[in-house]
Amino acid sequence: MHLQDSVTLEGRYADPDLRLQAHPGEINRAMLSQIEGMIARIKWSKRDIAEFAGCYLSEPKPNVFFDPPDAPISYAAFNKRTSKTGVTLHPKSRLLFIGGRFFINGEAFDSAANETAALQQLADHHQLAAFPATLRERFYDCTKPAGWRSPHHDSI
Repeated sequence: MHLQDSVTLEGRYADPDLRLQAHPGEINRAMLSQIEGMIARIKWSKRDIAEFAGCYLSEPKPNVFFDPPDAPISYAAFNKRTSKTGVTLHPKSRLLFIGGRFFINGEAFDSAANETAALQQLADHHQLAAFPATLRERFYDCTKPAGWRSPHHDSI
């Protein structure tokens, strides 16, 4: 979740009293004062701050790209492989959590009660030798467009 997705400012920025400036490219004090007033009215809840922190801190740096696997793997093959070898997060991935709320590469999701312990272990250690069946479908979807994770000893 990004600021523009969650913050609504009443009204619209307007500068009806704008005067011709000596430097048209300058952001003048009057404009800054108006924007400061708009921002001062934003009320952040603890949940807003937590959501922002999780998404922001797990977001890959702008120079990080994930390449999809050379050869897509079927869900059946993925399920079989990960049930035997577990899963390892891609080295560029960042999985963080706040309670049962998880953040991976700038995206947030809630875990089911039976997934939380395994996801916390994956976040802490970047790998799971025993990959629960309940998580396989969720993480299989991560391999298709971005290649965020890969099964142990495999680069999918």
